[in-house]
Amino acid sequence: MIFRHQNADAERWAKRHRPFHDFPLEQSDSNRRHDFELATSPAFGATVITSAFGIQDTFFTPTIFFEENQLYFWRIRPYNEDCGDTGQFLEPFAFHTATVQCQQTQSTNVPVNISGSGLPTINSTLNVTTQGIISDINIPLIKANYQPVKSLRVSLISPAGTEVNFFDQNWQNTIKLETGFDDDSPTAIICPPDDKMVVRPVQALSAFNGENTAGTWTLRVKVVTGGFGGGGALEGWE
Repeated sequence: MIFRHQNADAERWAKRHRPFHDFPLEQSDSNRRHDFELATSPAFGATVITSAFGIQDTFFTPTIFFEENQLYFWRIRPYNEDCGDTGQFLEPFAFHTATVQCQQTQSTNVPVNISGSGLPTINSTLNVTTQGIISDINIPLIKANYQPVKSLRVSLISPAGTEVNFFDQNWQNTIKLETGFDDDSPTAIICPPDDKMVVRPVQALSAFNGENTAGTWTLRVKVVTGGFGGGGALEGWE
């Protein structure tokens, strides 16, 4: 699996120091105005990345995207339009955006045989030791075989117990499953599923967003309908 996540400590820090989507501005009367600057240095000047002047509202919403793991500084200059003197900028405020990391993991708890008798369920686990708050998760590749794979329901279960069915009795009488899953894939599930193409899952993997990466993840394969009696195996997943 590929996780895109924030460090857990950074996430807790960010919740205490999270910047406003709308930067608040004081306004005591209808003639009150504000100038606004946002910079990457407390010196401002050449490090200003966005600014606005003569703001009449009680807030300002910048249109830029904030970079990850970046310290920002912002300040305002209030003035009254009737006085004609813009005065000085007030003391700046600061905030720090969270650090986002990517991590790829692969299960070693494979292969796991799938019986051709009855309607078995098999599990394969993957232990993740890194702490982080998930903002995106993908399954680059799952390899399995069964006769046929359209008898299978495949799901991912997080350490928190959230279960997402990303493959559910799809395709026809092919016996090989070798593909990846990503919410952002432009391609829906297609047949045959054996060319390692990355497709959109049946249920969105974004259901895991906001959970912690650390703990035991479980890939579950359930035989929902009887196959041809030949059985198969979960060969690998990452």
